[in-house]
Amino acid sequence: MAILPLISSAASALLPSGAASASGSGKPKDAKEAATQFEGLLIEEMLQSAHQANPGSLSGDDTDDSQSDTIFGMASQQFAQVMAKQGGFGLAKIVDQGIARQQTSIDAHRSAELPQK
Repeated sequence: MAILPLISSAASALLPSGAASASGSGKPKDAKEAATQFEGLLIEEMLQSAHQANPGSLSGDDTDDSQSDTIFGMASQQFAQVMAKQGGFGLAKIVDQGIARQQTSIDAHRSAELPQK
C-alpha cells in the first residue's frame, strides 16, 4: 500500500482550500502575510532539525530511507504553514506589530517634516 497518496489526500482534507498553493511560496501581499510565512519557515526548520536529530523510517525501524524523508519533508512544510497561519508561536504577530510601530514612526516623522501652509 502506497503511503504517499494517503498523506496527500489527508493533507487535502485537513488544509483550507488554497493552502497548498499558498504554503509560503509566492510574494506576500502585506507585512502580516510575510511575517506568517517567515514564522512558517522557522517552524519548518525546527521540525526538519528534529527529524535529522532522530532519523528513521515511517515503518518504525531505525533505517533511514529517502521515501520517508520526502514524505516527512512535505508533511513538515504543510504542518508548519498551517501552524503559522493559526498563530504558531506568536512570532508573526510580534514581527507584524513591530513593523506597524516602525511604519507609524516613519509616517509621523515624514508628516512633521512637511512644510505647514
